[in-house]
Amino acid sequence: MKKLIIISLVAGFVIAASPVMAVVTIDFEDTPSGTFSSWIKEGVTFTAVGGGLLTSDAHGPTPNGTNGIAGDVSPYPELRADIAGGTNYVAVDLGDYNYDLDRLFLEVFDSSAVSLGFTDLVIPDDFVGMETLSLSASNIAYAIFGARDADLGSSVHADNFTFEPSAIIPVPGAVVLGGIGVGLVGWLRRRRAL
Repeated sequence: MKKLIIISLVAGFVIAASPVMAVVTIDFEDTPSGTFSSWIKEGVTFTAVGGGLLTSDAHGPTPNGTNGIAGDVSPYPELRADIAGGTNYVAVDLGDYNYDLDRLFLEVFDSSAVSLGFTDLVIPDDFVGMETLSLSASNIAYAIFGARDADLGSSVHADNFTFEPSAIIPVPGAVVLGGIGVGLVGWLRRRRAL
């Protein structure tokens, strides 16, 4: 019995000390109404590239029926997301309502503004919906996304910005398991003392 308690205690502390990365998705449902110059959520600061204002409701819902984020005037500016503490993974949903062709894009940068990766996708003029673009790279400090190419459209909605924080998050269950192990050791010692 004593060996089982000690093994449980050691296993609990080993698991509790193990790093676990949690993916965070920002869905823009609680952005302010109207226009705003920047918005911060989960350590990510969203701004319009080149200045300008952002909106989550002036253009109506995204094609998936939820709040998204976009520039306040058409053509919408590219969006920038600065990620406090950095990340190694970024994804964002981008889309439009069958107005025109759009070249969706996502590009990620390190803290020295060096591009770490780029991906794009052309959606046809009859497309209604959202597409997910994602990139993985070491030491991502910020991402720029939206639509590019003056010959194509450049007004798209963005939603569900997803990233993996660099900070380590403890596993609550493992902490509880470690606490139970400590409690069992205490109970065993008290029992032997009686």
